[in-house]
Amino acid sequence: GPDTLDCIQKKGVKVIDATCPSVKKIQSLIKKLDNQKYFIIIIGDEKHPEVIGLKEYGKNTLIFGSKGFSKKVKGLERAAVIGQTTLSFEEYIRKVREITGLPLAREVVVYNTICRVTGERQKEAVELSKVVDVVFVLGGRNSSNTAKLYETVRRYNRNVFYIERMRDIEGLSLTGVDSIGIISGTSTSDNFISEVKEYIKKTGYREVQYNDKRDGCRKATGRKNIGV
Repeated sequence: GPDTLDCIQKKGVKVIDATCPSVKKIQSLIKKLDNQKYFIIIIGDEKHPEVIGLKEYGKNTLIFGSKGFSKKVKGLERAAVIGQTTLSFEEYIRKVREITGLPLAREVVVYNTICRVTGERQKEAVELSKVVDVVFVLGGRNSSNTAKLYETVRRYNRNVFYIERMRDIEGLSLTGVDSIGIISGTSTSDNFISEVKEYIKKTGYREVQYNDKRDGCRKATGRKNIGV
């Protein structure tokens, strides 16, 4: 939060701010809404660093987490709702509806703060999961957006595997699998993605661009396809 950053800077420590630009925009938005006397509701994982940090940018903020509000809130004059950038759009809308259905405030303003890149990846993940036999979701288990991708894919394809390291894939049997889809979190390195694809190709698969933006998601003909 800003207090922590200010404390570090006062000690003369050089700070390199690598905060995601999307998160920086929300930080500024919270400051603006706070000055306009809005009560700010943050939808997200109460244990996620992004959400914990965002809460510190306003005087009157409250997190709407996995179990709803941590305390009762009602009778407010003005409330603003924002969301953790890595939430799926579906989850965000569902929780917004929960909040707006409560006797919360006379005025409730909702902002779409979901990361555009994250949203696009989730849409591609849904399309891909519908046309392949198996899906590999590449990324760290501590990555929020990768975890959301896994949850999204699992709703459409039960044959989904979380691949964090090469050893996660090396022990899998691909017998009878004609097509494999690969989707990765935003923080997954290009090197790891390439390593996984090369490993799969060596087992007899060829690469196909399933999420070609020119004609949408398409299923390739033939056998042994790997879609990305």
